[in-house]
Amino acid sequence: ATEFFAPLFAKKRARGYRKALAVLQEELGAWNDAAVAVRLAGELAGVESPAAAAFSGWAAAHGASRAAALDTAWRTFSATRPFWGKSR
Repeated sequence: ATEFFAPLFAKKRARGYRKALAVLQEELGAWNDAAVAVRLAGELAGVESPAAAAFSGWAAAHGASRAAALDTAWRTFSATRPFWGKSR
């Protein structure tokens, strides 16, 4: 929706919000990919499979390593004023 409505507003105002949103979406997408991959590994290899267990461990470690990036992305996004609000 932001991409659709952004041209109706000043380019500079929309750019910061859209960038912060894109970074947040990227981080959330990475977390979702890891969660889905763990579930699929369990379904394909079986939940008792050593390969599925190893992959689950990798995904958990990967998620933990991205925690700071997700926190930063969320804080940046939540502090960014929507471009459709009143200008400063």
